[in-house]
Amino acid sequence: MLVIGAGIAGLTAAFVLHQRGVSVRVLESTARVGGRMTTDLVGGRVIDRGAQFLSTGYPMLSSLVRRLGLSSEWVRTTPWTAVVRDGRVIRFRYDDALSSLWSGLLRPQEIWTLARQSLSALSTVRRPINDYGRWSDVDVTDAASWYDQQFGPWMTEYLVEPMLQGFYFQSPEETSCALPRAIAGFLTQGAHTSTLRGGIGRLPSALAEHLDVCLNQTVLAVEPQRDSVAIETQDGWIQARRVILAIPAPQALQLLRSTSEAERLLLSTTYSSTLNLPWGWTAAGGRPIPSTTSMVC
Repeated sequence: MLVIGAGIAGLTAAFVLHQRGVSVRVLESTARVGGRMTTDLVGGRVIDRGAQFLSTGYPMLSSLVRRLGLSSEWVRTTPWTAVVRDGRVIRFRYDDALSSLWSGLLRPQEIWTLARQSLSALSTVRRPINDYGRWSDVDVTDAASWYDQQFGPWMTEYLVEPMLQGFYFQSPEETSCALPRAIAGFLTQGAHTSTLRGGIGRLPSALAEHLDVCLNQTVLAVEPQRDSVAIETQDGWIQARRVILAIPAPQALQLLRSTSEAERLLLSTTYSSTLNLPWGWTAAGGRPIPSTTSMVC
């Protein structure tokens, strides 16, 4: 079995297969594992690339941390965030629904609208948050359109967009309304964000220690055949019974020699960019942990 891509998706797939006795090799085009889940040390500060938190609402991540012996290194990140409104930086806690009310972020009429509409929608967000397929019935339009209509433009600008950009690097205009509604379910179920002491990149690095990972191995093409898959690399062709493409959809589309119309539509998914800057340090359980704020690029 071959896995193309040593990001968290590829490494997790390879690790699960390896644990079940499957012989698996991971090919990675860069010089290190982790993909968007990597960590750098800049000016003495721990800076995470791309993924900046581990959600306690995702059971696979929690399981991996335990199985890799990293539970003692799991720390909760600060719940404090900030949004600029009318030239003021307003701090509030993302995990406390009342925090956005007493912080002064919302106007009295907006608070009333939020409370009224949220109560009526509460039952629709109590679903498994790690299975997006369970949210397909609310995948009806983009997030900006839905929240503008149900609440008002203020909801999108001051609550939905900061949440989507800060956590998932996505704009509400280009994201299904199912995603922020799933995040609302995440919050109502008491899940919170965490990280690993020393940086989130420790998780993929720990996974790679158990696997056969080949770095600096550029894959040029993937050609499905009748009973196998041919993979063209910089060093020649490799034949495999099965291949997992654990890479971003646009890259997968470029590698695949033949695709159906449905596959092309699926793999045309695009990605948006956001820059997270260190905000400061917050004490948690006597230990300092980083907090961040998000800026749209």
